[in-house]
Amino acid sequence: MGSNAMGPNALGRSVLGRSALSRSALGPNAMGRWVAVLVGLLVLGAVNYTVYQRERHLRAGELVLLELAPVDTRDLKEGDFLALRFRVVDEAFGRGNLVGVNGEGRLVLDLDPYQIASFVRFDDGTPLTVDEMAVRFRVRIGEPTIGANGFQLREANAQRYAAARYGELRVDAAGEAILVDLRDQYLASLGGPW
Repeated sequence: MGSNAMGPNALGRSVLGRSALSRSALGPNAMGRWVAVLVGLLVLGAVNYTVYQRERHLRAGELVLLELAPVDTRDLKEGDFLALRFRVVDEAFGRGNLVGVNGEGRLVLDLDPYQIASFVRFDDGTPLTVDEMAVRFRVRIGEPTIGANGFQLREANAQRYAAARYGELRVDAAGEAILVDLRDQYLASLGGPW
């Protein structure tokens, strides 16, 4: 054999050397990059699925109008802020703050022909009538809410929302509510909180 010829041992070392080289190329840095890419794809997938669910909720959710109860509309630390409190929440819980109470449940609401809701009872599993629907509420730090309890206003829009009398919500089959708009006393849209 000449000096250029490879014997079986030299061939094995050469293949093993390339294999070890390949593994070192996929070392901790490369594996970390693959893990980062995989995690990034999972996060993007989860975000897209959440957006899809919200869009479906907005399209397919049942329209409900909740009368607004009087609240303070300004928070000087935050700028212009419209705090929302719905009359059905006051009817269910009273005007007092539920100090030390946290939890969730569902309110049964009656809908009139204009989709304006009024409080009937707390959901106890009794079957709903044709005009009733159950809407999920949450009590956090003693404050009961349905959907949103406020939103930030742009300075130029603050006057427009002074006429708000109803919150327009979309409610899905599970009773989850999303605020989509505000309406005036004639039920005309004020263009949404955004």
